[in-house]
Amino acid sequence: MPNKQVHIFGGGSGIGRWLAERIFSITRTTYCYDLSPRHLDLLPKTIRACPTDGLGIAEYKDNFRTGDWVVLAVPQPALQATVSELVPLLPPGILVIVSTSTQRESLRLLREHVPSNCEYLGFHPLFSPTVGSPIGQIAALIDLDVTKQQHQEFMKT
Repeated sequence: MPNKQVHIFGGGSGIGRWLAERIFSITRTTYCYDLSPRHLDLLPKTIRACPTDGLGIAEYKDNFRTGDWVVLAVPQPALQATVSELVPLLPPGILVIVSTSTQRESLRLLREHVPSNCEYLGFHPLFSPTVGSPIGQIAALIDLDVTKQQHQEFMKT
């Protein structure tokens, strides 16, 4: 598990930042992609900041490896453009996790665009990013398939 990486789009603020700082950077190499370099500058130095303002996601295509997790914590209106730009860059075996406030449209996008050699999952935390600790918090996992290894690993995280 430690050799896997997590890529968080929308990781400079909100729930994306919360996930980066309090969950993933503790056990995994974590990349945060965000339009705001200012938000990324405030992240702990253990998290790899990847500004996407003006560069686009393709600039970072070499960051992605088989078995990585990609968390989409972007605002709902930006999700389609993010998915369209990101999906062609993904190697096989990626788990794409969408963390938006509404899941129906988000998961429809993933069903339509994520390649069959990758997996996807909906993740909706039932708490705000102002919560200090993940202990005792509840999150909904949508389209969870416990027969899939990546889904099992994410669920345990």
